[in-house]
Parts: sequence; C-alpha cells; structure tokens
Amino acid sequence: MVLVCVFNAGRAADLTSLTDSALANDAKLKSAEATWHAEIEKEPQGRAGLLPRVTLQQSNYRNGVRVPGMSYPGYSTNGFTLSLTQPVFRWDAWETYQQGKLSVIEANLALAQAKQDLLLRVSQAYFAALGAQDDVELSRKHREAVAEQLALATRRFSLGDATVVDVNEAQAGFDSAQADEIAAHSQLDEKYAALQKIVGSPVTRVDGMRDGFNIPPVDPPDADPWIDAAADANYRVRQRQVALEIAERERSKARAGDYPSISLVGNVNHGNAAYVNGQSNFNTGGNRGTSSALGIQITIPLIDGLMTRSRVREAAALREKGRTRSRRCAAQRRTRSA
Repeated sequence: MVLVCVFNAGRAADLTSLTDSALANDAKLKSAEATWHAEIEKEPQGRAGLLPRVTLQQSNYRNGVRVPGMSYPGYSTNGFTLSLTQPVFRWDAWETYQQGKLSVIEANLALAQAKQDLLLRVSQAYFAALGAQDDVELSRKHREAVAEQLALATRRFSLGDATVVDVNEAQAGFDSAQADEIAAHSQLDEKYAALQKIVGSPVTRVDGMRDGFNIPPVDPPDADPWIDAAADANYRVRQRQVALEIAERERSKARAGDYPSISLVGNVNHGNAAYVNGQSNFNTGGNRGTSSALGIQITIPLIDGLMTRSRVREAAALREKGRTRSRRCAAQRRTRSA
C-alpha cells in the first residue's frame, strides 16, 4: 500500500509533512527498498547449500530385448528413486553462507544510506523553495518601489521638473524589475517541481520557519570529532568495509577448489526392476523390489586445469580493487565541508 500525502493548494506544506510524503513516495527510496528485499534473500540462499537435499525421481520405461537366435517379449519397468544428500564438509558452501550474512548487513546499510540521502534531498529542496519564495517577495516589493519611482518621474515630467531621459531611465528600471520578478517566479516553479518530484504530490507553497525559532549550536563545535566519527560510522564507509570482507570470503571460497568435499548420501529405489550401479537390470524386469544405500561420499579434486589458481588470483585482485576505492577520505572531506 502506498501512502500519498496531497497538499492543499491553499495550504502551505511544512518540512515534516514533506518528509513523511517523501518517505512514502520517493522513487529512489522505493528502488532502494526493492533492492534491499532482493539482497536479504542471499542469506537463506547461502544457507541452503549447507542443508540436506531430497529428490524424488519417477521412471517408466518400455524395454525390448533382442538376442540372436532367441526371442524375448517386451516388458515395462517402473519405479522411483528417493535420494538424500547432506553436505558434511564443503568449504565453498560455508563461505557462500558467510557471504550471504554479510550481504544482509550491506543491504541494511545501503537502505539506511538511502533514507539518509532522502532526508537530505528533501531538506535541501525545501530550503531552496523557501529561498525562492523569499526571492519572489523581494522582487515584487522591488517592482512596486520602482513603479512608484516611474510614477513620480512621469508626474515631474508633466510638471516640467524632469526630462524625458529621466522618464526613460525610470521606465527601464521598471522593465528590469518586472523581468527580475518573472525570473524569480520561474525559479520558484522549478524549485516546487524539484520538491514535487521527491514527495510525489503537488506543492504550491512551503511554510517558513516559525518566529523565534533558534537553531541549536553544533555539539561538539570542533570539526575533528565529527571527522573521526565519519571515518568509522559513515554508512558508505561501513558498506565498503563489508564489501572488503565479502571479497575476502570470495578469495577463500575460490581456494575451495583444492579442498575435498564430504557428503552423506543415501537413496531408496523401488520398482519392478532391480538396480545395479544405478542401472535397471532387464533380466529381473518382472520382479518388484526395493533397494537402499547409505554412506559417505568423498570427492578429492586432482587436476582442474589450473582453474582454482586463476580464480584465487581474480578474487585477490578484486579485493585490492575494493581497498583502493575506500570511502574513508571522501567521508572525511564531506564532513569537514559540512
């Protein structure tokens, strides 16, 4: 359900109502929320690689046998196979699960950053519209003052106390004031449109600050504590730290190509054909029976064409790429500027 806050054309919107509407309607935030819903699924997907898998296979065959000098009638075999596989040791699956948990942390940080960015965009658009409203009011008052000067120059000219040059100069000043007022209205319309794009509903006027409003001082007043906090607590910095951890897990996962994998496997076969090494034995096709097996399956990689070595180098290079793009310095610069 989408909540839409529609502002009455005769009533100005304050910053609180604009923010509430933006949180409910902003397209960028909606996109970030959809991305968040997709990213948090990586944890259960990674965990699935550690959980048992059960499959059921149904088979129905029509068999024909031909032996030189002998005649065998055709027959049918049908049955099912129930298989269970439980990983015991699979390093790549474990690292994928750890990456999934880190991806959820990264998604939470990204969504928090998107909400923070939205609040900043709403505030900036609100104050820009508020400033544009003031500019329109100032341009209107300036035009009215210039209009009085033009009227005075015209009266003086009619009384012979001023020249036509004085009237023309006053007229030029009035025309310029009118142009400034038109430009101010145009700028105001642009600011309203920018604000409307964020909040998702028409905006025709915004409320100013109430009389006597005092902005509290920044505490602490020194910039250094804020810069230090930004270097560690900034959402983008923390996202980069999590991304580096994911890259490190990717390199560890790539090494799993050299490790053995161990799984608990079991299966139950039932049908009118005996199964030998997983294959139906047509000579017993008329019999119905059940066979089962349970054991440990160990797979040891021997030669993979140096694929594992290449993947390890690729993951290491991507991890270094993430290190060189650290956002700590950028966060410190933005904090110092703010």
